[in-house]
Amino acid sequence: MSETLSETNLRLWTTDENGAQVLRGLTVEETEWYQEYTEKELAQRLGVSKPWATPEAFEADRTRWRDLNRTHELARAQVIHSDDNKRIAEEEAKPGFKRAKRRY
Repeated sequence: MSETLSETNLRLWTTDENGAQVLRGLTVEETEWYQEYTEKELAQRLGVSKPWATPEAFEADRTRWRDLNRTHELARAQVIHSDDNKRIAEEEAKPGFKRAKRRY
C-alpha cells in the first residue's frame, strides 16, 4: 500500500484503553463482529458460502454493520479533520508563510 493510502493515513485503527487494537470508534467486541460480518458478506458475494440461513438474518446483521460502519467512519473523519487542522496551523506558523489568494 502506498504511503498516501497507508492504514496509518486512513486512520482505520487505534488502541483502546486496554491496549487492544480496534477499529476507530468501535469496541473490541464490535471490531471482531464487524470483521466477521465483512468476511461472511464477501464469501456470500463470491458465492463461496451462504452464511445466513434467511434473508431476515442477513438484513438484521447488515443493519448492525451499517450502524457500526457509521460510528467507525465518523470517528475516522474526526481524527482526520483534527490532524488536518494541526497540519494547517503548523504551516501557517512557519516564518514567511503567506496565504494563497483564492480565485472564485
